[in-house]
Amino acid sequence: MTPDITLPELVTASELATYLRTDQRRVYQMTNEGRVPFYEVGGRKRYIVTEVLEALRREPTRPTNPVERDAVRTGQSVDPSHLKLRLEVPL
Repeated sequence: MTPDITLPELVTASELATYLRTDQRRVYQMTNEGRVPFYEVGGRKRYIVTEVLEALRREPTRPTNPVERDAVRTGQSVDPSHLKLRLEVPL
């Protein structure tokens, strides 16, 4: 009698992109940046969704505020008073 073994499903970049609600180009970009794990099967990249999700969960959150995002990108510090002023500007 052989034991019941459930293997994780390998998906393509296109399938992963659909699952993540992004495009295939973004999946390959994350792959090339080393942000998501992959396997090569027959010379093609394949992904295990649970491993990809875990890798993305472990990433530090990225700032959504444009001032903070630019500061992180350029390695500069963010002046909190500047952020406060931006938030107090009436729309």
